[in-house]
Amino acid sequence: MFKDLVSLTFDVENKVSIRAAWILERIYTHHDLDGMVPYFNEFSAHISTLKFDNAIRPFAKICEHLATAFYSCKENEFKKALKNSQIDAIVTCAFDWFITPQKIATQVYTIHTLYLFGLQKD
Repeated sequence: MFKDLVSLTFDVENKVSIRAAWILERIYTHHDLDGMVPYFNEFSAHISTLKFDNAIRPFAKICEHLATAFYSCKENEFKKALKNSQIDAIVTCAFDWFITPQKIATQVYTIHTLYLFGLQKD
């Protein structure tokens, strides 16, 4: 199910991708963020292709949750699985979202993501 939702979300020509993004947001932020680990490569490779505002906001929130989990005091899958290249892809996309006209919620999630991932950068 996750694989189909992730693939559908990144089918940016299809407006159903917005609803797939909402479903992923709900799953990853309220239930099972660990279910995302196998899809980090696809997530980080395609996150910059999102073009609908209503799909960007859920992904900004997912990125914030990823960053929060990555910097959690508890040991978790994200600390082991998330690679620097994937973090760089998320940070690059987050900067793009932050400097372009986006809705306030997207900017709030994005600035928190940038702050957290910025903790490890010089």
